Amino acid sequence: MSMELSTLIPNTNDTNWVVKGEYLMYVKYSNIPCAYIDDDVVFIFLDFKIVKPISKLIKHLTNKNIEFYFDSPEFSNPASNAIDYNNKVLTHYLFSHANKNIFKEFKEIEFDLIKNMVSFCDKNNCHEILKPCYEKVKKIVLNKTHDYYQNKIINDFPDEIREDFENLYRDIQINRII
Repeated sequence: MSMELSTLIPNTNDTNWVVKGEYLMYVKYSNIPCAYIDDDVVFIFLDFKIVKPISKLIKHLTNKNIEFYFDSPEFSNPASNAIDYNNKVLTHYLFSHANKNIFKEFKEIEFDLIKNMVSFCDKNNCHEILKPCYEKVKKIVLNKTHDYYQNKIINDFPDEIREDFENLYRDIQINRII
């Protein structure tokens, strides 16, 4: 028995959720693809535009003990190129962790994005590309830009996220062991 997309809707009374074709969509200004099912595993497009609805979807799936992973919204487009898929997905996981809205929201609902990413690596046997992806994203997150006109250093990411990224690879390794 395969899983139905309609069972993934967090609140059946919420008319903002619709099933169209192979995607669960969230209606904001237009239909935004949120999730799809592949081999009875749910994949959620972790889209920065709709953090709250995605958070509700995650809570719903977690409460129902449904296996799910994240996917880059880039792959919701049928014309997208799936070359280097795992690399793109892991990079998106890490950038999502660095996004201040997602970081805050996931802390609120007590969801461990890094643990989910490590599970994704286990399932897809792609641990060897995780470290290079992490190093690439870490370099961007920890980058400091000096504004010469105002004579101050500008950080694109909040200090809390920057501090978390300093030791994130250690957390990844711990999650691999557990």
